[in-house]
Amino acid sequence: MRSQRALIDVSALPTVVFGSRATSGWGMMCFMAVESLTLSVCAVSYFYLRKNFQAWPPEGTPLPSLLLPTIALVALLGSNALAIMLDRAAKKENFARTKLMLVVSTLAGLALFVIRIFEFGSLNTSWDSNAYGSIAWATLAFHGSLMLMDVLETGGLAFVYLFGKPQRKHYVHASENAIYWGFTTLSWVPLYAIVFWGPRFM
Repeated sequence: MRSQRALIDVSALPTVVFGSRATSGWGMMCFMAVESLTLSVCAVSYFYLRKNFQAWPPEGTPLPSLLLPTIALVALLGSNALAIMLDRAAKKENFARTKLMLVVSTLAGLALFVIRIFEFGSLNTSWDSNAYGSIAWATLAFHGSLMLMDVLETGGLAFVYLFGKPQRKHYVHASENAIYWGFTTLSWVPLYAIVFWGPRFM
């Protein structure tokens, strides 16, 4: 006897979905988990190295400056407003609004990344001065690479909406891009506290 296989009609299912219903959404969450581990390694390494020094920063090394990094943090968190607007426009499949928010978000992300480059100077130490300088620079660099990657992705989507032929699936990508930017900005809060305030209390 031939075994009978159950047949399911999936023709009525939507072809475009957002959030946890999208396979790309699960991929993004797995990527965020991996990046969270990378940033956690930076934080753990920072505290581990601190235990090997009597003074932190080591004697002769000035404390990091706070002005620019604090301004950058506020601007970084404020940029989440753009991410929220992008997410809402994408979920409504509003072409003009999504295109606008992608362009604005790309420009804002580039500006924030440039500020990040200048933040290295606020550490008041070089990457090869000692272990303190190395881990501080590494933490900024690793997080900065996440910022740059997201900016490039946002810019790529903006290019598609400006000059290409966007499809409905690109709305999902735009929404996920906004969510990832939220992860990028919020993950910097504890690292900012560790790198720029930690030396004042450790």
